[in-house]
Amino acid sequence: MREIEFRAWDGRRFHYLGNADFILDYTGIAVFREFGGIKEKPEWKLTQYTGLKDKHGVEIYEGDILNIGEEGYAKPETVVFENGAFGINASWIDCSEDTFVELNKYCNFIFINCVEIIGNIYENPVLTERQE
Repeated sequence: MREIEFRAWDGRRFHYLGNADFILDYTGIAVFREFGGIKEKPEWKLTQYTGLKDKHGVEIYEGDILNIGEEGYAKPETVVFENGAFGINASWIDCSEDTFVELNKYCNFIFINCVEIIGNIYENPVLTERQE
């Protein structure tokens, strides 16, 4: 069983968090434990570790932008969490629309050599723009 890990984007940088560093209130807002009490930080964006690593051994989190495919053919895709699974909405599978692909189903085949983190949606939003 893997440990559940999170990071939070505060608008400037990421904070890597353990399970005991925050709780979610009934509205889904993260409430952080700090010295001297707790504090709501609704502007912070929480992202969860997928349990997978890219070809360089870097942990992949929700919101990361991955280059997927062999060099020269790689396509940037954003990691999302949908229907209880981490995946990507891969436009290259079905040209007419995005197709949700669970990451862990392709872990043994693709992730060995063909996936690299190239950024994330917070620090590098321009990478999410589709190339025509």
